[in-house]
Amino acid sequence: MGESETNDSLLLKYAGIHSSAIRDLYLNDKETLPESPEFALDLHEDIGDAVHVTVKPPPANTRLKRSKLERIRKLSWNPLVEREATPEMKRQWLALQLRGFVDPKKFYKRSLTRKIEQMPSKFDVGVMHQGSKLCAGAGNESQASGTVKSRRSKGKSILSQMLSSDLEWTRKRYREIQAAHTSGSKGWYARVAKRARH
Repeated sequence: MGESETNDSLLLKYAGIHSSAIRDLYLNDKETLPESPEFALDLHEDIGDAVHVTVKPPPANTRLKRSKLERIRKLSWNPLVEREATPEMKRQWLALQLRGFVDPKKFYKRSLTRKIEQMPSKFDVGVMHQGSKLCAGAGNESQASGTVKSRRSKGKSILSQMLSSDLEWTRKRYREIQAAHTSGSKGWYARVAKRARH
């Protein structure tokens, strides 16, 4: 009984490693053959060397291997690498943090610290592309002319885009103030009368 129990435990232990043919052999033999003291299924002969699995001792430089694995794991989960920040990138980072002060009509979520943060050592720079260029109808003529931004209207960087939008807002505000101050003046009446005639 003791030897058959050890054989059964060996089969259960190592049968998952190999193909299902070993398990089928064992189950078929057990079902078809009657249990008798003369018959003994010798698993050592049937399975062979697979029963004697040698366990390798851990290598001496496991600390080096662990650090290498940690570096690989960090790279696979965080593809950002450390890079040197140029003065232009530093200006972009500062502009991103101060974008809430450019236009008083726009509101951005505040940072947690409410202070100007230092630029991170790991970052990446991306390029914005125009989009999917999908049209509303059958052809390009169905797309409205104002929906696609031309390259001229886009800035080269976030800072240049913010400055151009700031300049637009300043000009718009100046025109509003001038229109309010000049309404009712001699030139204002002349312009209104000229528009009414045409």
